[in-house]
Amino acid sequence: MQHYQIRPAQMNDIEAVKKLANANRHALGFVRRASLRESCQRGWLLVAQAHGQVIGFCHFRHCKSALRTTIYELCVEQQWRGQGIGRALVEEVKRQLVEQGLLHLQLKAGANLPANAFYEHIGLQYIREIEGRQPSLKLWQWWPAA
Repeated sequence: MQHYQIRPAQMNDIEAVKKLANANRHALGFVRRASLRESCQRGWLLVAQAHGQVIGFCHFRHCKSALRTTIYELCVEQQWRGQGIGRALVEEVKRQLVEQGLLHLQLKAGANLPANAFYEHIGLQYIREIEGRQPSLKLWQWWPAA
């Protein structure tokens, strides 16, 4: 039984999202509060909530000119991982992508991160490794069924 909900973030969620991002800085890098606020206003920030607390988030952007959606950060609190929350956040982003007529989803992740196994598990396709940064990045994509 699902004991969490996925919903658009509200401005009063920003501090909880920022705290979770900071706790996972080793994987996410530095996440700017101003960027979270702007994305919240545009509807590009989702949160997972349980028992009145933010337990995960997905920060993304729909780009109509490029016909794609990019996920910038996806994070679930450690003790809530493995319960389908990350998948549910990504599925909501996919639903919006299809609703808006966009063609594909993409994200980049540090090549050394365990999250890469998760992206493969939920059906994203590994495209290539992007070198030139330390660590290098893995590019993942998803296309809706025709």
